[in-house]
Amino acid sequence: MIFPEGRDIGILLIQGKRVARPGKNAAGQRGHHPYQGLGGTCASVPPKGKSMHMRGSLRIHPIHNFAIARVSRFAARGAALWRHVRRPVSVLMFTLLLSAFCWSTASPSRAMGIGQQFNEAYREFHSLAKDTKRKRFRSHWEDVEALFNAVYSRNPKGEYAPKALYYNGRVYEEMGAVSFVDSDYAKAVDYYHRAAERFPTHTWIDDCLYRAGVLLRDKLDNPAGAHRDFLAVVREHPDGDMRERAQRALNELDATAAQQQAAAPRPRPVSTADGPAHLDMIRYRSSDDYTRVVLEMDHPVEYVYKFLDPIPEKGKGHRVYIDLRNARMGADIDRNVRISDGILRGYRVGQNDAQTTRVVLDLLKYQDHKVFHLDNPFRIVVDVYSPDKPPSSATAQQSIPEDAAKRYEDVDPQDLVKVLGLTIKTVMIDAGHGAHDKGAAHNGLYEKDINLTVAKEVGALLEKEGFHVLYTRTDDTFVPLEERTAMANMSKVDLFLSLHCNAFRKSSIRGFETYSLSLKSSSEQARRVAARENGVQPHQISDLQFILADLVLNSKVEESSDLAEDIQRNVVRHVRGKYGIRDHGHRHAPFYVLMGAKMPAVLVEMGYLTNRHDAANLGSAKYRRRIAEGIVKGVLAYKKRIESFAMN
Repeated sequence: MIFPEGRDIGILLIQGKRVARPGKNAAGQRGHHPYQGLGGTCASVPPKGKSMHMRGSLRIHPIHNFAIARVSRFAARGAALWRHVRRPVSVLMFTLLLSAFCWSTASPSRAMGIGQQFNEAYREFHSLAKDTKRKRFRSHWEDVEALFNAVYSRNPKGEYAPKALYYNGRVYEEMGAVSFVDSDYAKAVDYYHRAAERFPTHTWIDDCLYRAGVLLRDKLDNPAGAHRDFLAVVREHPDGDMRERAQRALNELDATAAQQQAAAPRPRPVSTADGPAHLDMIRYRSSDDYTRVVLEMDHPVEYVYKFLDPIPEKGKGHRVYIDLRNARMGADIDRNVRISDGILRGYRVGQNDAQTTRVVLDLLKYQDHKVFHLDNPFRIVVDVYSPDKPPSSATAQQSIPEDAAKRYEDVDPQDLVKVLGLTIKTVMIDAGHGAHDKGAAHNGLYEKDINLTVAKEVGALLEKEGFHVLYTRTDDTFVPLEERTAMANMSKVDLFLSLHCNAFRKSSIRGFETYSLSLKSSSEQARRVAARENGVQPHQISDLQFILADLVLNSKVEESSDLAEDIQRNVVRHVRGKYGIRDHGHRHAPFYVLMGAKMPAVLVEMGYLTNRHDAANLGSAKYRRRIAEGIVKGVLAYKKRIESFAMN
């Protein structure tokens, strides 16, 4: 009779007689009882007229603990059954039944649903948290972590997965309270962030971000990271029960920062171009298949980067390093940060020599990566990709095999759209500029305000059409250009719409235009618009084209072009009759905000605030509503275009 993991029960049944045999463990060692192996439960067959009983210990994975009581109850019932067992065949059948029962009870995946499995882990967590003696031992918490890991592994995309990640964060909080080791708190933050990145709309995510913020602030001395998490709760989860707490925490952090700034000595002058630059901040965003790391400098620097192969004998894996020439580390830079998001282990920063600051990214394994820089302010961006990235649903037609028609010839065309994933479900709307970045400001209007108002109208209309809508911002806050596309990639949206207003030195110029990404500008005016939105001079666009060529080639250029044409055509058709809008058509240019998007992405210029006619229209709620309706009609037209692929 073999128990799970091949453990010998320690007896043989022959012709209804008991044959004693010392149990053995996996190493072949004898147990301390003649009928007991070290690895499993030992059942001894009683002499005639004696009650049956169970002996030994049940040493199995913590997730099997629930089986102990059930086996014991079964053994008690077996005592009554034994009195009626006489014949050898009956003994053998009884043994087989007992073995089958023990196997089923020792395998929770067979014996309970995932909900029950989560509830069991939940009870173990709270029971341990209340036990003042047992909670001091790390091994007990590791057992509970294993329970929640089993829940998560059973269905990583199911309803209990984010809850399991949340509770593993709680587990490491408890460990940190006992060990006082920073790495335990860092692991808790990692679990909370993992939940937030993989399940951004789950109702527990505001709790995850708030608890992460508290740990970063109070345990890990990282107020900047705490500020980011608290702000995410306020901005992205306004209806969550953690919003008020997060807002209070933000206010306290801001007040503390203001006090420190007032008490600090007079800051040194900003470095000149000839002096050393300073690495002021490193920030990152990560998901299952994509991580973006941004190095912020106080002024431009020369830099080199290189990919390094692993050195197993020294315990070093794949790495990418970036050397910043004539640069110094900022005072607030963390030297060693653990990320552990499935792509990066983390990053390390050090002064390689008197003139060079080195940043090393430690990869979990070989990953595709891209390094480029952006200006105003100068920052170096490192994108690291997981090797197996699923295609966006909006562009899935590019990955369909040639024999798709044969494979799905018996599938109804209406169902084929869903089978192949040729549909658009989630749209991210980017309201350009924000906060101190007002954008164009003419004729009493601020571009940032117009963009946000129209973005919310477009989002509300898309939701009525059944789309899931996300925003890069929903209030007057600043989001760096590279963060906007990164947010879309992290959320794995199907479309990205960036809304803007235009401006030109000649006030007579007016009209509506829609842009898609391209290495080359379709006109000198398109080049000028890209320079303005990118925050650079027009002559710098040629440099930008060279630097980002490979990013453009990996973007959804053709699909974005189709989307831009559909939006331009439908907006003009919907607005022109009443407002006399001028059609500037679909244009191409290299926009920062569209670089690296893994889905069709466009930038919409809704009119020129420098022109009184356009400004008056954009200041009208009815006109803005009309523009929003036209944009939604364009999205619907593109959706129809994509879905028609399955019908042809």
